Amino acid sequence: MTITPEEKVKTPKKVKAVPAHAKEALTIALTEFIHALIALTKVRTVITFIIIGVMSYLAIIEAILPETFMTVASAVVTYYFTRPKDKD
Repeated sequence: MTITPEEKVKTPKKVKAVPAHAKEALTIALTEFIHALIALTKVRTVITFIIIGVMSYLAIIEAILPETFMTVASAVVTYYFTRPKDKD
């Protein structure tokens, strides 16, 4: 049984159009994601990430004890997550 070159080439399947409501939902989701990324640039958030990053690095190179890292990290994270959002 011989296969001709025309038979080897498969015709691509037609892509169905995306419904309008799906496009709208995707647009809303992307907009919310972008707003969440922008919110991360607030000073309080940046400082929190820097403190946790520095303390993590110091714990990894064993410049500080794990207990010290846990104390500082717990205090910073607790402060960050218990602050009211309207006081930024």
